[in-house]
Amino acid sequence: MDRWDEQEPEVWGASMPASAGRWRSALDIAESTFQLLNAGPRPLGLDCRRFGFGVPKRTVPLVELRQILLQDSIELAAQDAVWRKLVWQARWGTSREAWLIGCAGMAMPGLKNVAARLARGYRGDVEDLDSTVLEEFCVQVRTADLRLRYVGPRLLWAAYGAGAQLRLGRRDYLSVAPEDLRHIASPEPVGHPDLLLDQAVQQGVLSREQADLLGLAHLDDLRGRPLAKQLGRTRPQVRYALRKAEQCLLRHLTDHL
Repeated sequence: MDRWDEQEPEVWGASMPASAGRWRSALDIAESTFQLLNAGPRPLGLDCRRFGFGVPKRTVPLVELRQILLQDSIELAAQDAVWRKLVWQARWGTSREAWLIGCAGMAMPGLKNVAARLARGYRGDVEDLDSTVLEEFCVQVRTADLRLRYVGPRLLWAAYGAGAQLRLGRRDYLSVAPEDLRHIASPEPVGHPDLLLDQAVQQGVLSREQADLLGLAHLDDLRGRPLAKQLGRTRPQVRYALRKAEQCLLRHLTDHL
């Protein structure tokens, strides 16, 4: 089995709504979760062997694939092919919650840029804008028509429109066409997985023991027999505890999307 088999990813993530920690927005939390999905020995990856058009013909971890799609040399056909498959995984693949976060992470440079545009001169709570942008993006991942071109930009365009409606009511604020959003990007967002685990403990999503276990497994890359020995447990016990914590965090995340 491929190390990054997209059908059986060994992934996890966690998130709290923006109100859970005012020092971090929904977009920051989604980015941190995306980084966590890619922090372990088997990061979430997409099989790109059939895409061509400048995309490597192998299974590519999403954190690497995001950088590839930001290159000007990547053709629109390749971007559309990648986005159609990402959305398919989020709708019908295994680990759909993880793939939903994967989609958000892949679009994060554009989502950050959209949110920054909407926040200019806005006198309300910009965290509400971030939450609305992310929520609408996730809705579109679940419902958008994949037969149309510009799949990724259309997801961003819909997110932009939702944020504009929050800011300006029903006034027409959509002055950008989907194809104009194709190359939207922002500086590489920074995630803080360790802080995310601490926040999960503070909110009662994880026990401190569970957070430590997830940190050892996914951030320190400690697995199998060495991890079981350090914890003084059997490997099946550790495997069960780890999977339970991962599933708990993913459920908590998707409950707020």
